[in-house]
Amino acid sequence: MSEEILFIEKYPDVEMDRVAMLWNGKRGFAFDDANQGFRERVILALIEDKSKVDAELLYELMHEEAVWANRTLSFRCYLPELAEYLLVRDFDTYGVKVAMSFEANKHASKCLIDFTVSDDIVNRWLASYKKIKVTERARGVQVDVMVGALEDLIEIRREKAKKAADFEAYIVHKDPWPIALKKGVKKLWHETEIHFLALFFIIPLVLILGYYFFGLSILYGMLPIFRTLMLLYVIYLLIAKIVG
Repeated sequence: MSEEILFIEKYPDVEMDRVAMLWNGKRGFAFDDANQGFRERVILALIEDKSKVDAELLYELMHEEAVWANRTLSFRCYLPELAEYLLVRDFDTYGVKVAMSFEANKHASKCLIDFTVSDDIVNRWLASYKKIKVTERARGVQVDVMVGALEDLIEIRREKAKKAADFEAYIVHKDPWPIALKKGVKKLWHETEIHFLALFFIIPLVLILGYYFFGLSILYGMLPIFRTLMLLYVIYLLIAKIVG
């Protein structure tokens, strides 16, 4: 049986110093964490079936990865995976502990961008942490990093959802013009395709009548332009129907 499997099975009767971040005090290429290799092997051994592992061990490993992230100004994929699993498995116990670990190791909060937990958990996390923020401030402790990070995550998700909805609306042809052009056009003219087809028939008709009754030959000369635009729009409709 491998050393890391024995470590997992014997927990908590193990030496946690073996997976603790053991920094040599140097940065860049000279950086070294003497326990990084063993800690990574332990994580890989338990990550396949986390449900059978003591949650406290998962938290200890996650915390050490947060410390590692803060020292290296980067993070490994294990950090968000372990953190979000703890939130899903036992939010009441680990919601605050995970947040405080990220707060103490500020760069670790950057991994939130890779979180896949539901919006409900993220919102609960933010609400509970705002309460902690008030309590800690009363004790003279500043805990602003996680509040800002979670608010940023919520905003990023909101923007992504809006862009996805706009794109979907365009693809299914709910809106006949691209979103970028929509703002400058009156609502009446981008509600249905009929309005656009009417535009290309009515304007040439007005120009023809103007030519015959008022001799506006210069306007009549613009008819080929409108006919070309109408043809292009019909092609656009055909392509949209095929793609949709």
